[in-house]
Amino acid sequence: MISRICHGFFSASTSLYLIATAIFLQLFNEAVGFSGLLPSMHWIYMGLGFLAILPLLSNKHLSAFHIPNNTYIIVAVGILALMPLLFDMPFSINAIITLLVNLSFGFLCVCLGAHLVAKLGAEKLLITISWFALVGGLLVVFVELLKYLSHILLRAQWFGGEGDMFAYATQVHCSFYILTMATIGLLYLYAKHNLTITLFFLLLLPLLSAPIVLGSNDVWVYLLAMTLLAIVMQINAIKQRTGSINIRSLVRVALLLLPLYFVLSWLISWLCGDVLGLAPVLANDVVSTMQFESGIQFAGASVSLLLLSGLALWMRQYSVHLFSLEAWVFVVVFSTLLISSVLNFPLALGSFMGLLSFMLGIFQRKV
Repeated sequence: MISRICHGFFSASTSLYLIATAIFLQLFNEAVGFSGLLPSMHWIYMGLGFLAILPLLSNKHLSAFHIPNNTYIIVAVGILALMPLLFDMPFSINAIITLLVNLSFGFLCVCLGAHLVAKLGAEKLLITISWFALVGGLLVVFVELLKYLSHILLRAQWFGGEGDMFAYATQVHCSFYILTMATIGLLYLYAKHNLTITLFFLLLLPLLSAPIVLGSNDVWVYLLAMTLLAIVMQINAIKQRTGSINIRSLVRVALLLLPLYFVLSWLISWLCGDVLGLAPVLANDVVSTMQFESGIQFAGASVSLLLLSGLALWMRQYSVHLFSLEAWVFVVVFSTLLISSVLNFPLALGSFMGLLSFMLGIFQRKV
């Protein structure tokens, strides 16, 4: 009995579930504002990351374990993010520790992604991550719905002065990112025939409606990127005669994203408008307004560098003519967050260090 339990714990599947939990705990923490209630949350997901990598250090897996080449990106990003220290810029110890914890977590995720993809395959990893992303997105929808109802029924205010307002705007942007990741995961799961068309649309409606209610002005750009990349993949598949039912299913539903989003946007704006009053805040240039120091802010800037280097490295190494469904997920995730780092301030992007690093480890080689 004990040996069976130990065998289950020291398995690649256990490591996958642990690191997926850690990654989306990191995202959910920032999106729903638990960081103020649970300041030790960074150490919780870091501990889960260590637990995830612990089975791989056993005698059974140690011979096959190696540190992938892509980890040098994390090291380079960390050096660039800490460059202001050379110019005597004021950094608090808390900011430096937060940045180092995020970078260490990213290092673990790259190593785990490279090892697990060899054991389980990219499809198994991405299906699991997609389910976690979808559940995380629906939890964010539920939490934001509670806030919305409390604001309507109880007149509860979720931000006070200007500082609180922009801190809440940061939280809302992080919610947008998670909802975007959940939408990508939903598309992938449907393309892999893990969901029926009815269930797909039932889950898609709240994921598209929540950003509209929260006052988003740029979610349509992410949806456009998903659609265009799906069309590019279909065109390449036709040219290479490598088309499949999965790719055609993805393209069909991707073409419906923008029309459905604009219809929902018109209906919601007509029915309730900007009840929370966040649209003007999210439309402003928040970068020039936020003057406070935050460890997450520096981690977010480092993630922007990670996005650029990771996407450029992968696109240089592998031909776009070999676009698989898994490769589409990688490029869409990196592209949408890269677009976001240009359109918005990168403050909330620090929460994506784990997810992006894990995917960088998965796609260190062609899959």
